[in-house]
Amino acid sequence: MTLGARITRGVLLEGPPGTGKTLLAKALAGEAGVPFYSASGSEFVEMYVGVGAARVRKLFKEAQNNAPCIVFIDEIDALGGKRSNSGEGGNSEKDQTLNQLITEMDGFNQNRGVIVVAATNRDDTLDPALLRPGRFDRTIQVYLPDVKAREAILKIHASNKKIDPLVDFSHLAKRTPGMNGAQLAAVLNEASLLAAKKQKAFITMDELEESVDKIYMGPAKKSLVIHEIERKMTAYHEAGHAVIVMKHPHSSEKVRTLTITPRGGALGYMWPTSDKEYFCNTEKQLTYNIVVALGGAAAEELFSKARTNGVYSDLKQATRTAFGMVAYSGMSPLGYINFEKCSEQTCYQVDQEIKKIVDEYYKQDKNILGKNKVLVEKITQALLDKDTLSQKEIYALDETKQPKAQKENSAKTKTKVGNKPNKNKLATVKK
Repeated sequence: MTLGARITRGVLLEGPPGTGKTLLAKALAGEAGVPFYSASGSEFVEMYVGVGAARVRKLFKEAQNNAPCIVFIDEIDALGGKRSNSGEGGNSEKDQTLNQLITEMDGFNQNRGVIVVAATNRDDTLDPALLRPGRFDRTIQVYLPDVKAREAILKIHASNKKIDPLVDFSHLAKRTPGMNGAQLAAVLNEASLLAAKKQKAFITMDELEESVDKIYMGPAKKSLVIHEIERKMTAYHEAGHAVIVMKHPHSSEKVRTLTITPRGGALGYMWPTSDKEYFCNTEKQLTYNIVVALGGAAAEELFSKARTNGVYSDLKQATRTAFGMVAYSGMSPLGYINFEKCSEQTCYQVDQEIKKIVDEYYKQDKNILGKNKVLVEKITQALLDKDTLSQKEIYALDETKQPKAQKENSAKTKTKVGNKPNKNKLATVKK
């Protein structure tokens, strides 16, 4: 203050749902030791003109009477969306409410120790007047937790539960990329419910693994009756995905789980895992993702000699990735141009480049699977026998990945039996 600086009046927390924006605001108030007033943006949106503005005035009056304090407005996009220039009366109530919020934040009233913290996952819809310096001075991005943060969050939610000492939270954190804090809390809660159903004294890794699958994919539909032909086609499909991950030269992943047990809207799934977590993808990584996505479709064509609509989500993912490469990332002969808005002729060229990419890597899929037919058949049969395969079971089927000593012993056994037969045993057989 002695240097002439002013206190920040507003802080905007922006990030995906479930990342802890509300919790962060509460923690801020708790650490500061000041009163905390919470409201949702939708509470100020009313049918009658003037009601929302009156509620804003009431909230800030109470806050100023108890200053210093923090006012938290969740989902502020419901209140602070861009104002309409149409002049119609339908938005007059919303506009008045937003104008009142702006007035309270700077207007004619001086800041008397009231800091406004707001949260949204749609900052692009907010009115520019709300975001200018002097109102919401700072925007803090609240990202999804990385692997270390996920491990810490899991341990926090496990602190009040009976956990098996053998549980590996580091491994569990690597298994949950893309999960937010709320989902990680749900993993622990679901695992405790599963352990209770099994009448276990502790939550083990089995329950935690099952709960992760349930949160990601939905509950297992074990009672669903599936025709044997459909099971085999699904097994080939998932085996195709798995073999691509196992054999692609640019793969940095391993297949953690492979199953044909239906979950959610899927008849089966392949779950890859990696020790690395990327926040920016290279062209090589993006094309690898396309090849993995198309692996199931290629396996269906090569081994089932049929096509199903089970490839819908895979094709959607592959096409979306190829579109991003061409239209937004300059990864095509069309050059470094953003094609978000383009002419009809240019859109046609973009479509052609997307098709070239998808066709090229689909051929690569068929080439890899064609060279590993034996492995595809082994994995498919194992899936039909067991429904679900662990990482250890999957890689045990790949003879090229067997330890050197095991290979040598296998080779010696084959030589002894095949090339140098035991005469005594042959004589016994003849008898």
